[in-house]
Amino acid sequence: MKLAIVLSPFLLLAAGLFSADELRFRVKSDPSLIVPGFGSEGVLLGERVETLLRDRGRPDRVALTGDAKDLFGEVFGQASGPAIRFDRIYQYPYGHFAVFLLGEEVVAVAGYDRVRVTSDAVGIAAGAESFIFNYGNEGLERLTRRRSVMYVYRKLGIAVADDAGDDTIDLVLVFTATKGPGAGQGPPR
Repeated sequence: MKLAIVLSPFLLLAAGLFSADELRFRVKSDPSLIVPGFGSEGVLLGERVETLLRDRGRPDRVALTGDAKDLFGEVFGQASGPAIRFDRIYQYPYGHFAVFLLGEEVVAVAGYDRVRVTSDAVGIAAGAESFIFNYGNEGLERLTRRRSVMYVYRKLGIAVADDAGDDTIDLVLVFTATKGPGAGQGPPR
């Protein structure tokens, strides 16, 4: 009996480790799951347009930029932040999310629904302070514009925005993580 009590936490930890294929399946089948640097809203980073349209349907709106723009500069009005280039935005209001594409590939996903949880078991509805408490200060960048604050973890591939400074997460952005050799390659295929 004592052995079972001692082994239980280790079994739970081992159960949380998924292969890339299992993680891909979980993200695609559970739109409430956010995996930093991998995908969210049922959309994977690096996913092709054909697959996106097949799985999530046609977007309600499409914005074409004409040429590649910088996500943090053009959309969020920030002079700094990760360099994420896009040339098209698919807006899915029914699902409360937007997909940023460069060419035929998904480069970022922005979700606006607070009923979400990260793969690290951090609830978005708990607010920005809880998010920072759980993810820590290491690698945290704080970008401000008027009363809006964006907390960016570029090495993890996730950012959250608090638009009114009220500790409410109004947007979650998932993008390709920039950690170590081979960073910027998207999720494992």
